[in-house]
Amino acid sequence: MADRQLSPGWADWNDRFRDTTRDFWLRDQAALAAGGTGGSVARIAGSLAGSADLFAGSGRTTLSSINFVTAHDGFPLADLTAYEHKHNEANGEGNRDGSNENRSYNHGAEGPTGDRDITQRRAQTARNIMATLLMSLGVPMITAGDELGRTQQGNNNAYCQDSPLTWINWNLTPGAEQMLTFTRSLLRLRRMFLASQPYRFPADSQGTSLLWFDADGQPMAQDQWQDSATRVVQLLVGSSAGELNGLFVLNGSLKDTEIVLPDAEALRRSGAVRDEDHSYELLLTTAAGSGERAGERRRGGEKDSLPANSVSLYRA
Repeated sequence: MADRQLSPGWADWNDRFRDTTRDFWLRDQAALAAGGTGGSVARIAGSLAGSADLFAGSGRTTLSSINFVTAHDGFPLADLTAYEHKHNEANGEGNRDGSNENRSYNHGAEGPTGDRDITQRRAQTARNIMATLLMSLGVPMITAGDELGRTQQGNNNAYCQDSPLTWINWNLTPGAEQMLTFTRSLLRLRRMFLASQPYRFPADSQGTSLLWFDADGQPMAQDQWQDSATRVVQLLVGSSAGELNGLFVLNGSLKDTEIVLPDAEALRRSGAVRDEDHSYELLLTTAAGSGERAGERRRGGEKDSLPANSVSLYRA
């Protein structure tokens, strides 16, 4: 658990990152699909920024945050998208063991299903979560098998199992191959965009700068951060030397959204060191069937389409 009191030099598991990421991509999606409302982008933005509210006060850097969404206990990533209830009967305790609060969302069916729409939406949500984990400031922790879509068939307390339920199957299905390829791509992009994270304790001034924009490509206003209807945010990541490297765009709504990429005027208003116009090259998107768009370019001020419940990454 994240501890505000630890001194510089310590790092700890950031359970707030876990809960916030699950809420945004799972619990909020379930609420929206049921006709309700989700949360604003404020909490997920804080997680992307390395949870400064937890660590900065004690003089610690973003590297103090061990970011994770799954761990040795609880659901693996694939099961977070496929089960809303624990299924621990195999543990021999009458399904009484394990947590009842998983912040999960089965996307309309409990467990395995032949519904292609549900399986595609589950896979997209898993990609959204992995992208959020690997493109956030801090130290990412991936639970072994999440990069392959490993399942425990809804068992969230499988410590007592030494069986195929917990083993990693290296005979990869096409879905597992796709998730592995996607995770590898994210790791390459992380090295590209986040190499300038501060590594000293406490942080020095040569860290990573973050600039926030709304769907219209304008600097985020204070009221937008607290508006539950605001489910789109653009994060421009760069070094303090003014090298704006990557644009990370989240659409946590259920609707395809047209965004405006930040232009020179928006950059100037946000306080960027360099405020000339940029071009944006789409490198990756989590939306199903969007891989052929990779490599497309837009100028600052131009529009692009952001599919519902998806993440897109651009090189600026």
